[in-house]
Amino acid sequence: MLLSRDGMLGKSDCLILIGVFFAFLLYTALNAGKLQSGELTGGPQKSMLRVAVCFIIGITAVVIGSKLLVKNGAELARLLGVSDDVISLTIIALGTSLPELVTAITALRKKNADIGIGNIIGANILNGTMVLGVSGLVSPIAVTSSNLTHDFPAAAILSVLLLAPIVFRKKSEIWQGILMLGIYISYLIILI
Repeated sequence: MLLSRDGMLGKSDCLILIGVFFAFLLYTALNAGKLQSGELTGGPQKSMLRVAVCFIIGITAVVIGSKLLVKNGAELARLLGVSDDVISLTIIALGTSLPELVTAITALRKKNADIGIGNIIGANILNGTMVLGVSGLVSPIAVTSSNLTHDFPAAAILSVLLLAPIVFRKKSEIWQGILMLGIYISYLIILI
């Protein structure tokens, strides 16, 4: 938000974002040994080859499915006359977030909530720093007044709703998901 107040994410802004990403990686790596991790549940140990094959098949299916969803969903939305803002905040966002959604749901079903939460937070950090940073190095990114007055504040509010209970109570609650989903739907209604 601070870097884009001038309506543009230029090369110097993007280098700062990339620097923040690598600072976060360094901080995480340095503190990884200090964190206590519980044992992963999931029954008997499987062979490394089987796990690797299942991982590759799963990630391939998610990537192909996401691409099909984005391509055909965006085309369908355009045929229905829906605006690009609505397309990007719904179909494109869903398609690009599908891997995080599938991973989070799978982790929760296997009683590995830490992986689900870490995946969501990590993806947001990666998107907000590295993805924007590298994209802006390729071509400067124009930031609209709507991004500054609506999109960024909405994202900040949703981030606080996600993180505050985790930081202060060490767990997430069902009401968070309901409230966040309600805010997202309300936001889409306002945009439409």
